[in-house]
Formats: sequence, structure tokens, C-alpha cells
Amino acid sequence: MRVAVTGAAGFIGSPLVDRLLSERHDVTVLVRREPDDLSLRERGVSVILGDVRDEVTVGRTVRGAEVVYHMARAKGHGAMPASEVQSTNVAGTAIVADVSARSGVRSLVSCSSIAVYGHHLPDVPIDESAPLRPDSAYGRSKAAAEDSLRARTRDGFDIVIARISAVLGPGCLSWLSFVRSIGRRRLPVIGAGANWHHPADVADIVDGLVLCGRSGTRSATYNLAGPEPVRLRELMARIAEELGARPPRSIPAAPIGWYLRLNGVVERYTGKDLPSVAGARFLTSNRRFDLTRANRELGFQPKVGVREAVKRTVDWYRSEGFL
Repeated sequence: MRVAVTGAAGFIGSPLVDRLLSERHDVTVLVRREPDDLSLRERGVSVILGDVRDEVTVGRTVRGAEVVYHMARAKGHGAMPASEVQSTNVAGTAIVADVSARSGVRSLVSCSSIAVYGHHLPDVPIDESAPLRPDSAYGRSKAAAEDSLRARTRDGFDIVIARISAVLGPGCLSWLSFVRSIGRRRLPVIGAGANWHHPADVADIVDGLVLCGRSGTRSATYNLAGPEPVRLRELMARIAEELGARPPRSIPAAPIGWYLRLNGVVERYTGKDLPSVAGARFLTSNRRFDLTRANRELGFQPKVGVREAVKRTVDWYRSEGFL
């Protein structure tokens, strides 16, 4: 089967391509710059350089494909302007959907994020019917991208939306500073640390995405996360244990809450976050997810628990000389 992947050089996109190749699919990828690793071309992957906001480039990528995995995104962390996040994540997604539909693609699997729900959710597992209350530029862009996709669903063209949780595993760089800070005891637990997180290992997310392309139904949205949620203090303690470090200390939660409220005002007027806001949001967030729909309709059964996902991530950091 012919498959196309945007954002194929990313942390999740790269192992997804490996999986598709192992299943003997004909794969074309769209990346913004030439990969350092030439093995993709050597393994028969068609590599196209360009941007998802360019219709001609997207057309070349999806031509003849039955399934398109749209992974490309602007992360929205740090100093990236909200306008750049918006144009890539919203306009780029709309272009991929429109061009795919015109090109006769059977199914588009578009990668969204749990950020569309916001960071502070009710203290129960939530399913895909929960209201979307994004509280970051990235989350708002992903929610807007989902709206544009739902407006483009039509007969003969399936759009499947995968809302992906925080992801660990080999190749993950986004958790590196978090893990280093825990190892150096520079990152405290906020308050009691009783808030929930629901991370996943990249291997389970790749499984979920493949199932979305194979079994997802038209206009369906699926939460993809790991097999178990974990409280923040337990997550940080497991990372410290894997590093051979002492457990993190705790600090009062109130000052962090004030800082996040101040950031809400600044971001509203400037389109940018204050320093370290992404980390503060993560540390104070409360999110766990109901995976019933993905299990029932896709057969999605994540297998890698938090302890093993942390170990795989730390082992990879050590092997790469990051720790």
C-alpha cells in the first residue's frame, strides 16, 4: 500500500516510518530539511523537501497514497510566535486535508494533542466527548485544526483524529531537560504532587497510529495514551530512581499558580509565553484519559507502563551521551 507521512523526521514520525517499512508499505515522506541519516533513501523511501503550507509540495507527497499520516506541527514552546504556530498547525492541516481529498486519498490520520482539553481537567479519566478548553497557543491551534478537519469530512474520504498524550521513549528530546533537572535535584514537586499525568511510550503511540490508519472510522477521534496514569510525585520519583538520584523536594503550589495566571495576561496581549511556562503548565497539569473508544474500535491496547517507558528513555539518553 502507498502511504505518505508529513513530519516524518520527528520523534514519533521516524519510528512510524520504520513500522510502515517493516510492513512493506511504499512510503513517501515530507520533511522540511534533508535528513542527516541517508538510510531512508537507501531503504526505498521517497523523500520530498518542503512545507505543509505549500500545496504543490503536499500534492507531490500524497499523490497516489491510500493513507496519509499528518504528523507535521509547530510545537509552540519557547519564543515561537503564536502566528507561526497557528499557520503551521491550522492552515497547514487544512491544506493537507484539501489536497489529500482532491488526490483520492482514502484516509487521513491527523495527529492532534491532548492539549486541546487544557491542562487542568476534572479528577476523572476523560473521553473524547469532553469539552475542548485549550489554555495555550499550541492547544488552541490544535483545537482549531480539528474544527477545520471536521468541516472537510466527506463521502469517500475518512478523517481520523488522534489526540496524543505526552510521549516518552528512545528518541525523545522534549523530556531531556526535565529528566536532567530531576537528576540534579533542581526540579521540585509542586505542592503535594497528587495531580495525574498519563504519558505513553512511543512504541504504543506508533501502534495506535497504525491502527487509526487501518481501522479508524470516518470523523472518529481517539485518545492515545499509555496503559496507566501516574501521579506527578510518583512519576518524578521513578525518574530519580532510574537516575540513581534522591527523590525531588516539594515547594508550595501557590507561587506557580500566580505565575501561570500572569502568563495568561501576557500571552493574551503579546502572543508569547513567559519563560519556563511550558514546564510550569506540565508540572501543575491534571490529566488522565479514557481509552475505551480506541480499545473498542481500533483494538488499541498499550503495553509499555510508566516504569518501563522511563527506563527506555533514560537508557537512550545515556547511550547518546546526554546524561
